[in-house]
Amino acid sequence: QVALTLRTVGLPVHPYPWSGDELSIGIEARRILAGEVTNYFDTGWSSQSNWSFVPTAITEFLLGENIFAVRLVSAIAGTLAVLFVYLTAREFFNKSVALMAGAFLATLPFNVHFSRIGVNNIVDSFVSALVFWLLARALNKNDLRYYFTAGIVGGFCIYSYAGTRLVLILAFAILIY
Repeated sequence: QVALTLRTVGLPVHPYPWSGDELSIGIEARRILAGEVTNYFDTGWSSQSNWSFVPTAITEFLLGENIFAVRLVSAIAGTLAVLFVYLTAREFFNKSVALMAGAFLATLPFNVHFSRIGVNNIVDSFVSALVFWLLARALNKNDLRYYFTAGIVGGFCIYSYAGTRLVLILAFAILIY
């Protein structure tokens, strides 16, 4: 609740001013909605995969073409990162460590800031925490479904923000460890 509140209250007006990157992501989403993007495996603005603009296209479709719709994707990704950091820490350690890790990320100024601007790089924290949680579940339960799902999510990293590709290397490091 705290993570979501910190990331959404006054979202359209803070931070101000809007950045050119946010505008560019909004324009890419508009191109998707207008049917101008026909190959999602190609790249759009800043050589980023067209798939990375689909969440913003969905929020713009639902909420209109505005700064709130562009920034909401980041706010949701940042909030989900907190949830999956909590779940990962709970799998690897215990509930006390999980609460501390979740509270730390929920209030970490850098994470809150990047969760409030409409850029794709906050997806790194969400996807990495999700993959690590899936791997922790797979290792603790020895369940192939979690390994498979971690692999699928890790594969989607290729079509997200460039920094998210590091998740694949870190996932292999976890498995080796």
